[in-house]
Amino acid sequence: MPLKTARQIAEEALRKIGVYSINDREARPEHMQKALEWFAMILDEAGVFGLPFLRDETVDITLVEGQTAYPLTDVVAAGVIFPLNAWLVHTSLGTVRGIDLLPREDWDREVTGSTQSEGEPCNLFVDQIGLRTLHIDRIPTEAVASEYKIRLRAQCYVENSPEKEDGKYSQIPPMWNIWAIYALARYLGDGTIKRLPAQTIADFSRTAGSKFAAIQAAMQRNRSNRNPTANPHWM
Repeated sequence: MPLKTARQIAEEALRKIGVYSINDREARPEHMQKALEWFAMILDEAGVFGLPFLRDETVDITLVEGQTAYPLTDVVAAGVIFPLNAWLVHTSLGTVRGIDLLPREDWDREVTGSTQSEGEPCNLFVDQIGLRTLHIDRIPTEAVASEYKIRLRAQCYVENSPEKEDGKYSQIPPMWNIWAIYALARYLGDGTIKRLPAQTIADFSRTAGSKFAAIQAAMQRNRSNRNPTANPHWM
């Protein structure tokens, strides 16, 4: 499922409350502006619970002699949600070699402090508990640190406002789409744009709440180096 912009989420929420039909050319500008304002407030609140905006980002990590752990906040200001690919790059020759990303269970089984030797990294693991940290399986020597760097492609948090550029660029993980639509519709239909029956608002709130709780639980279960394995219709 593709990422939806904040504007697309707002359009779906406006359809839910009955003020924007699929036959309409576009939503009324005042409705869209109000929807984006409320979506920004909802996401500010949800951000306390860890709801991220996402984007793919490729970052270079400089190796340091004798260092096997690298906090990703040093290179990605908003943080990594999960890694996608990794490469070892020769800084002068430009050659690139793939590095295996290990899930936690494989890393814990195969790599320990006592088994780490000096050399070029072959495997890495991104620990996503607490401060997200990249770990490599070999201890860089002075020569390795001066000649190589790690290139990591990851899905990262991005600080972004739904109101920026009229909601064109803000994105949330696809699995949060249904929650976002119902959460926004609940506020827009409670008098902000239209007054819906109390039962309808309660239904919106219940759907949004159950989606939020279920997806949070799925994210906790999948804090590893694998892409989330939630039910396919969430992704």
